[in-house]
This record gives sequence, C-alpha cells and structure tokens, in this order.
Amino acid sequence: METRTDLDAERSFTIPLGTTTNKLHYTFRREPVVLYTDNGFRVTTNNLNVRHLGTVDDPSKIIFYKDVRMNSNRVTNSPAPTLPHGAVNKLYVDGTTRKIFHGYVPNLRSFGPAKNDKFGFIVTASSYAGGSFHPVHAFNGLYGSGAEGEWKTDGVTLNFWIQIQCPDLVRLWWIALRGNDSNTERIYK
Repeated sequence: METRTDLDAERSFTIPLGTTTNKLHYTFRREPVVLYTDNGFRVTTNNLNVRHLGTVDDPSKIIFYKDVRMNSNRVTNSPAPTLPHGAVNKLYVDGTTRKIFHGYVPNLRSFGPAKNDKFGFIVTASSYAGGSFHPVHAFNGLYGSGAEGEWKTDGVTLNFWIQIQCPDLVRLWWIALRGNDSNTERIYK
C-alpha cells in the first residue's frame, strides 16, 4: 500500500472498501476522515462486538455492546427523556417532582372552619351506609361520630373491603382505619 504525506491544501483521496458506496474519504486540512457505508461500521475486539455506528434501519444510531467508561469525563447535551428507560440530564432531575416512598396517607378531609380537602387520594369500598358514613372518613384520623371520622357498611358484615388509590407511589408502613363508634358495628379484624 502506498503512503501519501505530500497532499496540498484542498487535495483529497478516497479508499474504496469493496464498493463505491463503502469508502474512507479524506480532504487535507478541511475535514476529518469520513467513513461512508451502506450498513454502518462495526468495531470488534477478540471477535466480540464493541460498538456499531449506524445501521441499515437507522443510520444515525450508535449501538454499544459493552459498558461505556467515561474516565472522569462528562456526558453533555443529553435531551429530556422520551422513553421510560431513557437517560436523564441534571436539569430534568432537578425540575422533576420527587415521589415519596416512605410516608403516610394524610387526613383526607377535615371539617369545621379550617376545612382542608386533600385531592388525588381516591377511596372506594364494596359497601357503605351512605350519608356521613362515606369510606373517605375511614382514613380521616379524626375522632368523633358521624361525618367526623366514621365509615360504615350498608349492613354488610362479611367479605367487605375498602381501598385507597394514592396519586403517587407511597410505601405505607402504618395504617389505622376508623369504623362506626357503635359497639355492635366496630371493625375488629
């Protein structure tokens, strides 16, 4: 193979790689060496794939088959993720509301002059007596009777249920339910 080191400015050379569309091209003092291919460029070491630059289906895609070690360098100019498994940048992380994984369900509703409705928590039950015995009151945490903190089924005493849907992921570590204050209608199990 001939070695050329005497190119003048604006002079170039091309090395075909089997076809006219697969080639290396270089223009002296104007641009880097350019690889033109129809099917991308694969780098292998010891017969193992390392990376693939461009594919037939997506010429702009770069596929890494091994871990990428940055050697204390930074990854910059990454966009906000569009897929659940996409990498995120610092701006995206700093601006994202954090989910609380350890916490509790707050009082969902308080009554009186300091009314404080909590939105986003949805409480349902297989049965309730209606009126002031709505299932939301079971999570209220306030003590009293009637609408201040009681949940009561509509005469159902077996195989009933209550559930709460939280607006965000919350790991519950303690739960206390309030049923009716009546001695004959208290929930024991």
